[in-house]
Amino acid sequence: MSVTVRKLFSRAGKLYKAKLVAGASGLDGLVEWVHLFEDKDVGNFLRGGEVIFTTGLMCRDDNWLMEFTKTLCTAGASAFVINIGPYIEEIPEKIIAYCNDRELPLYTIPWETHLVDMTRYFGNIIFEDFAEELTASQLFKDIIFEGPSAENREEKLKEYGYRDSDLYTILSIGARTEKGWDGANVEMLTHYAEHEARLIRDKILSFTYDERVILVLVNFSEKEISDCVDAILRSVHYHEKDWFVTIGVGESSSGFMSQHTHFMESLKTEQLARRREENILYYNTLEIERLLIGIEDKDLLRSFYNRTLGKVEMYDEMHHTDMLAFLEQYINMDCSPGQVGKELYIHRNTVNNHVKKIKELLGTEELSVSEKNRIYIAFKIKEIL
Repeated sequence: MSVTVRKLFSRAGKLYKAKLVAGASGLDGLVEWVHLFEDKDVGNFLRGGEVIFTTGLMCRDDNWLMEFTKTLCTAGASAFVINIGPYIEEIPEKIIAYCNDRELPLYTIPWETHLVDMTRYFGNIIFEDFAEELTASQLFKDIIFEGPSAENREEKLKEYGYRDSDLYTILSIGARTEKGWDGANVEMLTHYAEHEARLIRDKILSFTYDERVILVLVNFSEKEISDCVDAILRSVHYHEKDWFVTIGVGESSSGFMSQHTHFMESLKTEQLARRREENILYYNTLEIERLLIGIEDKDLLRSFYNRTLGKVEMYDEMHHTDMLAFLEQYINMDCSPGQVGKELYIHRNTVNNHVKKIKELLGTEELSVSEKNRIYIAFKIKEIL
């Protein structure tokens, strides 16, 4: 959703006599929903991005109202609306100063304003915006999988402000919990990702695919993309400390026709991040992996891997050894017995015996440059399959 505080309250002044008394610098903050609360322990029930109404029913003094206001700021509320009346007759100057300092828009409405009418009005605006974005996201998803021409999807997207000439960057985001990569957390993951992205630019799209959040950034610069990715990771780590998040960033490109390719790039890059236990991986930083990801015939890749390393893998399965892992370390360390022995805490003779056995399995007397290259490519194939 891309409803700002400014947009939400643009007509509220006349309709409901809402008056802005503090926090004008926060009017471009994004709003996700509205709530009415009277308890200062409200922070436990907020997710961030809410407009909070209160009559002050539980207010006993200025200190209570200050604690209430601080709680809203800590929870990431977008705006605070106080119903002036028998419980709160006026706003203390220290509350106004605090909201100005924290850039929290603070509004007052008169007692005769019906809160139920105002919250319903705001809810309708938010819901309509959500419905538009949901439709646009589904259209973009359909374009990725079915193409733009069918059912005039391209023209329909233009009606929602998304054009073929816009620059699209697709992020694939996954999260592992104690239950694994089960996708049960995808709703909260979507919330964190969308919220952080909209703090940079409000023009985004999102949908879910294969227990992942697919986030589409529209017209983000390289720095904004990097800032967004870092912010998503920080936000999830702050709220969900036991989650391990992986983000695959596809190449930025305009044109609806190319988005299926870039979607697959981001998806495969995120899969690679999972295998490497890395939080963030950019497609445009990959080297030989980019070539392998672009090969659609996965049977061809699997055949190459099996011909190269299949016998070593089978030997490990039969004898419960780790020759394959050893070989990967050996290749990555430029086939240096001393360096491998030091890294794996094994004797140099043990290294040489492992190498001898691997040569037997590979059917070669020496690991030539060509053979090393084949092995290196095979391990890269293993990462992306």
